Amino acid sequence: MSKVEFRGSVPAFASREIRKPFRKASELLRLLQLKTSSGNVLLISETCRVVICLDLAAARLGLSCDKRDVIKLSGVKKQLYLSSYRTVEKLLGLDEVTSTKDLCVLLGVSEASFLAQSIIDSHVAEKSGRPDLAHPMYPSTAVFAACKHLKLKVDKQKLLEQSCLKKSAFDTLAAELMKMAEKVAPQTKRIAKKRTHVLMDIMENQIKEAEKKSMKALQATEEESQENPEDYEDWKKRIISEST
Repeated sequence: MSKVEFRGSVPAFASREIRKPFRKASELLRLLQLKTSSGNVLLISETCRVVICLDLAAARLGLSCDKRDVIKLSGVKKQLYLSSYRTVEKLLGLDEVTSTKDLCVLLGVSEASFLAQSIIDSHVAEKSGRPDLAHPMYPSTAVFAACKHLKLKVDKQKLLEQSCLKKSAFDTLAAELMKMAEKVAPQTKRIAKKRTHVLMDIMENQIKEAEKKSMKALQATEEESQENPEDYEDWKKRIISEST
């Protein structure tokens, strides 16, 4: 990969930051070339390899990128790109599965984390053969199922990309896990509604109490003014003296 030059209005400190993913991608590409030269076959073009390494580098540095643009740059179809990305991850030893907790934090639905993990645990317990939990489809679909059950908004497209599944396969597994969510936490929705009503009742009572206190204070002020009326002339003198 050629060295990237930055000219013009890009400041020096920014250019160093911009170069980071390219340097990381160069390292990954060199490592990938070593891995594939030792017998591991990777049937994709050099362009696609470069794009995948850039995508991986960005992910490792915590940088976001639009998958649709990345796939266009790779020159291959979406499913081939995602499967190749997964293969390259394994070859480079970067195939750590993102946990349900990490996914929930990433997507801003932390409250679904516990239920998502419970769904996976129950799913594994019901299966006769142990599922391949190293595949990212399980945390992705479990988080989606948990969010649906809890009526939380979540970015399905990001979960679909994370799962490395076709949409039809994702929907099938998600539907199965949504049924599991009903078994794991059947009372969740009802409890959430009940808590909402309780909170509203508390707020209404506090507002009523505040109104009562305000009315009592106003009445006390009026009664005091009636009991101690101020003579007009005295009031006039006091106002004049205060203003001078």
